[in-house]
Amino acid sequence: MRPLSREHQHGLALCVRLRRRIQQGSLEEAELERMRADVRHFYEAEAREHFDAEEQVLFPAADRHVELRLITRQLRLEHVELRRRASEIDSANAKALADLAELLSSHIRKEENQLFERMQNLMSADELRALAEPLEAALATSGAHCELRKQQ
Repeated sequence: MRPLSREHQHGLALCVRLRRRIQQGSLEEAELERMRADVRHFYEAEAREHFDAEEQVLFPAADRHVELRLITRQLRLEHVELRRRASEIDSANAKALADLAELLSSHIRKEENQLFERMQNLMSADELRALAEPLEAALATSGAHCELRKQQ
């Protein structure tokens, strides 16, 4: 699950950048467009394939444990909402960007602190190791395109 966690760090960094810019207040359209571009870049370069990898590899493995099915269901629904917001990013105002940052941050923390922790407690070391190769394969192209953009 390390590759997922690495990409989660990129998502959290994006959320921090968005929040800082929004907290500065009175954003001009040019700054809003830079923020939209950052979200677009993150989604296209990383999040799209990240969500797919989780849905195709991680969540099905977690779903073999009845105790994890509720959380994977919640996470799948959040993926739907995050995809919807990404598709509407071109018209996002400061509030929509702040809401996106909140949802993405909350989603990542839920995966890290609830799903990953519980999977590590419920699954054997062999089961966890068996996820590594398919996850790395599913994420092979997304991580290659991601670069953390510095605030301008």
